[in-house]
Amino acid sequence: MSTNGTDSEEKLSIKQRKALPHLITSDSLAEGARRANISRTTVYRWMDDDEFRTELKRLRDEAAELAQTEIKGMMLDATIVIRDALDDDDPAVRLRAAAATLNLSLKTIHGMDVEKRINRLSDAVQLSKERPF
Repeated sequence: MSTNGTDSEEKLSIKQRKALPHLITSDSLAEGARRANISRTTVYRWMDDDEFRTELKRLRDEAAELAQTEIKGMMLDATIVIRDALDDDDPAVRLRAAAATLNLSLKTIHGMDVEKRINRLSDAVQLSKERPF
């Protein structure tokens, strides 16, 4: 087992490993293939390989998690900017900041409501498994 990568990564060819960064940062496999300077056909053939597909998914998930962490970190900065804008001398700036605050608040409340509903549904499914009719 490698200390620098996964078992899947070790089983990939050098060409596959070099293509992965292009594939995970592109909007499509075709674009990633173009950026990696390989044919789309080759990439689609690689997608039939469980090891390659698993490694591509792992790296995409890792990239998404890093991006999500970065966005969470920027939320505080954005909140401070909006807070400062609410105190601006220009009424138009204050109005835009207030609108942004309300919009974000409503989205947050909606998200929390959806999460509660999903949790209730999950609980109901679990309960129905435990107590069949």
